[in-house]
Amino acid sequence: MVFFTILQVTMMDITGAIGVISDYIRSIAAERYEQIMILNVGLGSCLVSIGATPVTMLPPIMIALGYSPIAAIALPCLGYDPLTSFSLLAVPLTLPASIFGLDVKLLGCTVALFLPVISTGFALGMLWIADGIHGVKKGFLSALIAGLTLGLSCILFVNVLPASAIGLVGVFSGLVTICVLLAMRVIQGKPVLAPKADPATVTPPENPPVMPLTRAVLPWLLLVVFCIIISIPIIQTFLYNLPGSAQQFHVVANKFVDLKLLN
Repeated sequence: MVFFTILQVTMMDITGAIGVISDYIRSIAAERYEQIMILNVGLGSCLVSIGATPVTMLPPIMIALGYSPIAAIALPCLGYDPLTSFSLLAVPLTLPASIFGLDVKLLGCTVALFLPVISTGFALGMLWIADGIHGVKKGFLSALIAGLTLGLSCILFVNVLPASAIGLVGVFSGLVTICVLLAMRVIQGKPVLAPKADPATVTPPENPPVMPLTRAVLPWLLLVVFCIIISIPIIQTFLYNLPGSAQQFHVVANKFVDLKLLN
């Protein structure tokens, strides 16, 4: 997964897609700490929940936005971690549930109760890595809102979505986090998009973007679409029943489990 993620990002970088995405992110009128939360907590949670790895996708964008190489790697590592370490992805929940005969829905609901505290702690830790105690003071409100929104959204969606779609919890929670952070700017009377400069006073870039934003983000949009498609129960069943797709593996405690590799 990491290999193909790096391949995808490299191709997006060579074709100019990363540059187009970075330019659009710059047009969002967010302060430094809001930007950290929007990209690494909100978007990072979406990416990891659709099967991508933010630590290989987001650093090129973070570097393009002016962050140091260490911060560009460390912040994505921490931003999406609550949803992976605390199992709100399909396999870390469904696998132990199948091994030990647990109710996957109940397991997900129980695990989600920890996330408001955990995700807020991770968000504050990101500010510490970015700018030390000064960063924690300046970005405290953004981190608090991002962490609580992510955690509470997970509790909501893990209770609302069917067990077969539990892998989409992070997608929706990440999107809600982004929307809430942008809504916070509106409530504070701040612009969501940066005002455009007067074309007469701006020097045209040497290498202007060669593609529209919709084409630049198309690889990630396709990931989301396919993730939703394979979460549909009838399609899951079809993939599961294909010849050769059922593989029994000896996992733990003398138990065998079907990892459902294909679907």
